[in-house]
Formats: sequence, structure tokens, C-alpha cells
Amino acid sequence: MSNSGEFDLAKDLALRAQKAGFFVSTDQIARWSRDGLLPKPHQHGFGPVIGGSETRYPLETGKQLLALCYFHITERYRTLEVVGWYLWLNGFAVSDKYWRRPLETAARTFADGRQLIKRRLLDTAMGIVSDRAAGSQLFSALAIAPSENRQFRRARRRVGAAQIGDFCRLMTTIAVGAYRADNQHHEADREEDRSILTRGFGLRRAYTDRLDNGVTLLSKPFESDLERFSAQLRTLSGPSLLRSVTTERMKHARDDLRLLFSGLMGTYRNLEKEHGKNAFGLGVIADFGTITDIKLQALIILLFDATIRSDPDNQLRKILAEIEAKRVSNGRKPVDTEPAR
Repeated sequence: MSNSGEFDLAKDLALRAQKAGFFVSTDQIARWSRDGLLPKPHQHGFGPVIGGSETRYPLETGKQLLALCYFHITERYRTLEVVGWYLWLNGFAVSDKYWRRPLETAARTFADGRQLIKRRLLDTAMGIVSDRAAGSQLFSALAIAPSENRQFRRARRRVGAAQIGDFCRLMTTIAVGAYRADNQHHEADREEDRSILTRGFGLRRAYTDRLDNGVTLLSKPFESDLERFSAQLRTLSGPSLLRSVTTERMKHARDDLRLLFSGLMGTYRNLEKEHGKNAFGLGVIADFGTITDIKLQALIILLFDATIRSDPDNQLRKILAEIEAKRVSNGRKPVDTEPAR
């Protein structure tokens, strides 16, 4: 290894990868660096007396190389675009193209899809999505439709095939910014919608499980929060989302979201040991931290930044500070060191 403690040579990096079970050449390391997946090296000359030069990589390159090998070789993500996205998602510095393109694609897809839904289902069909009977018929095919999305399949099991159409109707209404807590005229229908959302989000036990002080995580209906979130989504547009795709802003949104999910998953694992699976309704929320679909990951980061992080009345900073303090007090580093998929 290099003696300076300030850099690594390509042969040092190759040896480190080999010790971890990955066999890569110095030429391959150089190619990945040129592709923007690893930090750029510095060509260091020895002066006229000694002559010659050597290629020096920043010290952080070793850790990033191991993460790259993990995604490219262990997880078998063959395309560099996917590997680059996951490196960025885990906090590593990569070429902008690897994170900017998925986020910009997610912004356009969300804006275009929402406009299509509003034009074909809301504006021209007189609020059909908000109407329980019509909306349920519209989405009824989802009861038996195959899906590769694990989160959707689990939601369908929680809600039941007979009412998955209602759940999708409600989620669509929220997404297009048309959700209202009083959309339904009859109290019985409002109660039914509340029950569907509670089961769909896996929050039943959030109202029944009690902490050591006897308090439940939720004690009142959450429709007003969904209405506020839907109103925030209504103000978003394709251009505004695209403008938010900047280096520092997306980096902060990514890091805050990673910390939030890691805190939720850590809390859930501890509660699960004592109270069983899906304790306090946190199982579904923690499950969202394991989403592997890049389009969904990018969209979640965008919407998280545009709504929760941008809401002046949110408690996010306080929550993240508490999570960080707990992690440090438990002797863990402020940021996760294991790659997350």
C-alpha cells in the first residue's frame, strides 16, 4: 500500500478489491474512473532528477471501488447507468449523468402521467376517480392483474382483492392533487375510505399497539394530513420538478431520506422483536426503504424534497436530529457504510 496515507495507487486498489473477493485489473479501475464511477486520479510527477510519474487515486476511492464491485458483480447490475445510480444513492460522488437522468425522467413521467389522469379521468369524467362506485369499477382489473411491484402486491393482500380498486382510486386522487377528506357525501363511505387507507398503508396496529408509556403512535384520523399532502402535489409541475434537480438539493434530499428510512427500519426491527411482525404499523413504511425500482426511487426522492422537506411546518429536522443522536449514542457512524439497494 502507499506510504503517504493520502492516496492509493491503482495496484493498491486492485489488491484491496481482491482481498474482498473481487478480481479487477488496474486497467478496469482506470476505465471506471474515466466513466465517472470512481474519483479522478492525479498524475504525480517525480521531477527531473528521479523522473517518471505515478497515478494516484484519492483515499476514498477504495471504499467506492468495493461498493461498485458489490453492485456490478455481486448484485449483477450489468449496465453502468444502474451501477452509477446505486453508487450515488449510497452517497458516493459519481458523474452527474448517473443521478440526473433518472431524476429528470421521474419528474417528466410524474408530470405527464398526472396530466393524463386528470384530463381523462377527472376533468372529462366529472370527478369519476373521486366517486366510489365509478372509481372502483375503473380499477377493478387490478384485483387479479399480475404485478412485479412487491409493495403493490402486499397492499393488495392487506386491502383484499375486492377493494384494491378503491385503494388505487384513493391513491390516484391523492397523486393528482384532488383528494379531500370530505370527498364522500355519506359518513359510512368516508369511514369505508378511512378503513381502506388504513389497511392499505398497514397502519391498523399504529392505533392499537402501545408503547411502554401506554401511548399509541396514532390516535386520530390521518385524512387531513393526506389532504395537505395532496394539495402540495397539486402545486407541482414538470418544470418546477426539473428545476429542483440540482446537485446540492438532491444530495440533501437523498441523505435526509436515507437517514429517515434507516431510523424507521431500526426502530421497527427493535419493536418487531417484542411485538411481532408489522408492530405499530411500521412494517409497511420500513418496507418502502427496500424499494429497488430506480424509477420509484427517483420519484420518491423528488416528491420527498418537493413536499415534506419544503414544508415550513414539518417536523423533519427534529426527527432526523433525534435519529442521528440515537445512532451516534449507539456507537454507529452518522451515515450507513453498507451499500443499500
